[in-house]
Amino acid sequence: MMLFTVLVFKFTKSNFGLKYAQQTFFLFGGKPGTLASNILRKKANFKLNHVEFNLSSERDYKTIDSELKQQGFFVEREFLSQESIKSIKDFSLKNLGAYRETDKGEGAMSNILFDRSDPKAIRYDYSPSTVLACPDVQKVLSDKRVLAIAQNYLGGEPILDFVAMWWHTKSLSPDSNAAQLFHFDMDRLKWIKFFFYVTDVGIDNGPHVYVPSSHHDNALPFSLRKRGYVRHSDKDVARHFPESNWKFFTGEAGTMIAEDTRGLHKGAHVLRGNRLLFQFQFTSALYGKSEEPDNMALNSSVLTKELRHAIGEFPHIFQKIKIFN
Repeated sequence: MMLFTVLVFKFTKSNFGLKYAQQTFFLFGGKPGTLASNILRKKANFKLNHVEFNLSSERDYKTIDSELKQQGFFVEREFLSQESIKSIKDFSLKNLGAYRETDKGEGAMSNILFDRSDPKAIRYDYSPSTVLACPDVQKVLSDKRVLAIAQNYLGGEPILDFVAMWWHTKSLSPDSNAAQLFHFDMDRLKWIKFFFYVTDVGIDNGPHVYVPSSHHDNALPFSLRKRGYVRHSDKDVARHFPESNWKFFTGEAGTMIAEDTRGLHKGAHVLRGNRLLFQFQFTSALYGKSEEPDNMALNSSVLTKELRHAIGEFPHIFQKIKIFN
């Protein structure tokens, strides 16, 4: 059934296949989705095949792609400049967002500023349109190194699927609604996410956590997949993947993590202070979840010249951004 919905999407763009893609993954693992992605992806953009990476780690795109395919992640320290870090942090404290309801049904509040000294709940989110309005986020989004990493991993020209930014605050225990329990993503056929730390993240500040190599087609055991699209306790994950192998991503503000989140991952709960990060997801095709209208709308008055140029050069990548006056 999934193959039928993939072919319908390819020729008509009718998109009703998410539940079939998820059910297929729960039953058979990731191979069918990988094959379907190969059917739908667009040919790689030639302009992104020759990007100079100039990373502080001196790794080239072949090394990065190899790490992503083998481990499921790639880390680059000092990807963001100190100026961008300050600008994004300041932006986050001056723009409205919303507290997410906790597992206990508490804390939900919208259209409120975040106060680092007096947080009201565990997770505070910004809308995609708000995130896009940040000039330094636009700068990172326009960075051809990010686009090239996405293209190399997906095997075809990527599509920006969504952007996000959120604070995690101190709590006594992990919260499922705040994505602090292990889970895998399954909204598309193939995708890659980029996480950018805007605050320093030590072991007590809620580091992102990943189970290396759990993104491979047949890596997740059926005993976990059969439960469906749910959260998993540390104990359940440790039965199959020893905790000693888990990767805790600590790092200073400016750290970038590129990751295939079909692998098991979570945000550890914060024991001290609070943590800010923003995120991009690129996908090989828009088959899967239903689209939210104008969820990446951007007023032309705050459109930077860098992103304007990138949209003009790569319209396929940025097709979901809707510019308005």
